[in-house]
Amino acid sequence: MIGSIAITLGILLAGLAVRHVVLEQRMQREADDYWAGHARDPNYPLPRTSTTRGHFVPAGASDALLPASVRGVESGLHNMPGGGRVVLVDRREAGTFYMVYATELIDEAILYTGLFSLLFSLLTTYLISWHTYRTSKRLVSPVSWLANVVSQWDPRDPDTSLIEPIKFPTTPAAKCAGCRARSADWPSASAISSSANAISPAMPATNCARR
Repeated sequence: MIGSIAITLGILLAGLAVRHVVLEQRMQREADDYWAGHARDPNYPLPRTSTTRGHFVPAGASDALLPASVRGVESGLHNMPGGGRVVLVDRREAGTFYMVYATELIDEAILYTGLFSLLFSLLTTYLISWHTYRTSKRLVSPVSWLANVVSQWDPRDPDTSLIEPIKFPTTPAAKCAGCRARSADWPSASAISSSANAISPAMPATNCARR
């Protein structure tokens, strides 16, 4: 769980870093394109799209016509108050170019990427844990069953018929040929009986009497 959250946070931080770089490069290209057009034609149109708004203030002119949110902003790329928009300010000899860009789509893409990464990490962790649990259960279940049966034996007269391999608890995986073959590795019932009989004479009589 902690690892999944750490991975997601790392992806989000990397996305934010990439966001800043991509926005800065893209908007600077738009600014360079505008300056190139303005050098050819002083009336070159400002950028106007669904996500972009350009503003130009000639050198020495007042910026009173600018939106209040971009007045007095220093050169460079800045986040605008309220979020969801950034502004690039590019000052040159001819004047100052302002370009406002709406970042909702980029921000949503980064958010959805982080959420998808978190869900994918949690799902992967769950599947690995579930598979490990099922595997461990198949391995431990026969041992637990055998220990429970042996703990209920009478040391003086152990009933070894209870632990014949055919009576072992089975799972779908235990029905395969490989699992049946591994049952041969278990001690035989006669061997366990002999061990129990060898131990029983050494037990104190008082313990037998209490039973």
